[in-house]
Amino acid sequence: MKRVDASQFKQPKYLISFIIIANVLWGLIILFALPIFQGPDPYAPTTSTNEYASLIIVFIRFLFSGVIMLGIIAVQIAFNSIRAKQEGRHQLSYFQTSWQDIKNYLFARNNSFSNMHRLWYIFILAVFGVTINVATYFIGLNELPVVIMLTGAPSGFIILVSVYDAVKGKEKFTYFNGLYIFLIFLSIILIILAQAEGSENISKKDLAVGLIALFLNIASMFVNFVYVGHDAYADEERILQKPRTGNYRLIRTLTKLTLYFLFGALGTVLSIPICLILPVPYINSLAIEFMTRFWYFLSGAYFWQLAVLVVACTVMPNLLIFLASAWWDVESQFTFESWNSILLGIENLTSIIAAFLAGYSKVEPLLLLLTIIVLIVAIFLRFVHERDAKINVILYLRSKECSIKSAINIIASLHEIRKFFYITGRADIMIKATFGSTREFYGFLSRISLERNFKILWEDISFVEKIDEGEG
Repeated sequence: MKRVDASQFKQPKYLISFIIIANVLWGLIILFALPIFQGPDPYAPTTSTNEYASLIIVFIRFLFSGVIMLGIIAVQIAFNSIRAKQEGRHQLSYFQTSWQDIKNYLFARNNSFSNMHRLWYIFILAVFGVTINVATYFIGLNELPVVIMLTGAPSGFIILVSVYDAVKGKEKFTYFNGLYIFLIFLSIILIILAQAEGSENISKKDLAVGLIALFLNIASMFVNFVYVGHDAYADEERILQKPRTGNYRLIRTLTKLTLYFLFGALGTVLSIPICLILPVPYINSLAIEFMTRFWYFLSGAYFWQLAVLVVACTVMPNLLIFLASAWWDVESQFTFESWNSILLGIENLTSIIAAFLAGYSKVEPLLLLLTIIVLIVAIFLRFVHERDAKINVILYLRSKECSIKSAINIIASLHEIRKFFYITGRADIMIKATFGSTREFYGFLSRISLERNFKILWEDISFVEKIDEGEG
């Protein structure tokens, strides 16, 4: 039997497939969420449904997802303990992270987020990324025509992020980028027209509540997107002493993800008193339903749908995404962020097709097909834009005043840098970095030369090049 080498799964082609599978799984959420919301209400006549069960579903989904993720971390920590006692065991050499390492990460301050304690940073992130984001997504599914929520939320988010990146200088605004944004906007118009031609009954839906939920969903996704990467290494983590062949970076991200899930569930519980005192009947109903149905859902109601939401639509896709991020080859021409941006539209496509085939959305098939074609073309244009706009640089630096150790600690905190090397000779450090625009590149140079006490050695050694071809 041919021996399977686990390292082969770290090749870009496999990691790209991880991103694709994760987006497909996220896109299938609707198939398991809507049956719960449209199912019979055990506390009311059989004609009633679980329409107001959004908060309790969010709580159950992310509480159990967090517990599962915690178990995965515990297993890896146990392997580290075994490895420490049997130092010669090559099979366990990857597991080099201890509970103390996790404590150092969690109880340090985050210099990239107002020097706030890491736990507070993750909690705030979870409130926006889980509590508000997922709850408003489910509310929108209930109160808007399904396909409009499925298209409007991700498309609105993509447009907002694209404009934000262009304004902040993180992306070069090209014709391809402009056409990409136009096509995403066109997909929203087409799906609205397709819905108008369909026969879905919207007389019982509260469109005002649905639209507010849609806008809150886009806003919360945007806040989560902007700050999720603001997670700088702290001195207590001693990152420079961690072997790259070990699992510290993976455990670090899994720990963040675990607390992200658990804090998201906690944020849902903490939101109940607020929902009760707000003078909004719909919000009041969400809180009341949370309290009345709490033990009903925990007792096993809708068990298989909730189990699939937890395992297949939360734990698995997030694990795949974080594995791809942790294992990504920084020498690849396309970064993990680039491929993630390109393939983001797959979730949207999967949701629209799944909702139509399952009968949750009654729309004009021809206009729906046209919407799908437009989104596929938009994904292709995103690929062209990422390939055309990115800039690769290699810079050689000499430290002016600070020590080499301090200089490397500074370099390690700059997220644009993909790889760096300590060298000897004319320069002290060689770095490889990627930028989305010349504006972002010049801003990086300014931080390096003016704020970080480095001298850039341009003479015959440092250079800049554009990415001319895609991932091979």
